[in-house]
Amino acid sequence: MPPLGFTIASLCALAIAALMLPAGCGTSGGNSVGTWSRGVQPSAQRAGAEAGFDFETWFVADPAKGASGPGLVSIAEAVAPYEGLPVPLVTGSRSIAGANGMRVVSIPTEMIAALRNGVALAGPVTRRGSGEMASWTPVIAGPPFEGPIRLGLDSGALRLADSGRMRLLARGWLAPLPEGLGGEGALVPEAAAMYLELVPQFVQEDAGREPEDALDAPPELDAKAPVEEGTPFPRLRMALMLRPGETVVVMLGRGLTASEDVGPGAEGEPVSEPIAAPMGPLIPADSSIGGLIFSDALVVPARGIETVLIVTARGPNEFRLNRRRE
Repeated sequence: MPPLGFTIASLCALAIAALMLPAGCGTSGGNSVGTWSRGVQPSAQRAGAEAGFDFETWFVADPAKGASGPGLVSIAEAVAPYEGLPVPLVTGSRSIAGANGMRVVSIPTEMIAALRNGVALAGPVTRRGSGEMASWTPVIAGPPFEGPIRLGLDSGALRLADSGRMRLLARGWLAPLPEGLGGEGALVPEAAAMYLELVPQFVQEDAGREPEDALDAPPELDAKAPVEEGTPFPRLRMALMLRPGETVVVMLGRGLTASEDVGPGAEGEPVSEPIAAPMGPLIPADSSIGGLIFSDALVVPARGIETVLIVTARGPNEFRLNRRRE
């Protein structure tokens, strides 16, 4: 990859990647298993709305690396006051996600604006609304990189020989809130929640495809579902149950935190020791999956810009089959 200035070329690539968010109907500015109390009150503005999600994407600079502005902090410092709030995880492991560079934090929805104003934004804020997503849909993508690179996974090292990019897929829909996960919502007999699944995926650069072949092919034969376009990492798959009006931040993680929540699908899974230095030819330092999605680590020159995804659920407060529209 030839050297590029991040300000123009790389930030444009990140901004275009953020526009991969699904277009939809609206836009907007303890343990995870068993009974636990939600520390975040749902936003009344999004409760009772059409079922779906509101996405915001931020590009955030680190003030310690030259970002200007009085009183601005890094995104990690900005979310630090909310680290103790429970994350409504029902499947997967935040510990394993953290060891692979991904982090999920619950925040009060009414604090989104304050959080945004407290960090050094390095690019435009993009907002997209989506309805229910029955199919896997790209919601954020990291900048493209040239292979080979070595991924430092919690389960060992993985060499990616091909060029491409890492991205995050999501799908989600309205569902009944499981008993014991409702907190205050348990008072509602048919409480509803938005079920949200997230999984990272590597997409290889498609350098050999000829455009004329794609144009000549019938649309139904040429179309390929996003989940079929690359290689997912199912070990890092997470599922959350968000009450309408609840918000989570999906961002770059910086290592394993043993006390973090573990969902039923990954409870007790071992996390490997740090990877030893490789033998043989020198290759670039280990990257994490989260680092390839949420940072510019492989951009030349890297500027320490992090991409942050804000997800807020919206939908009815009650789940009813064949519910009539008002």
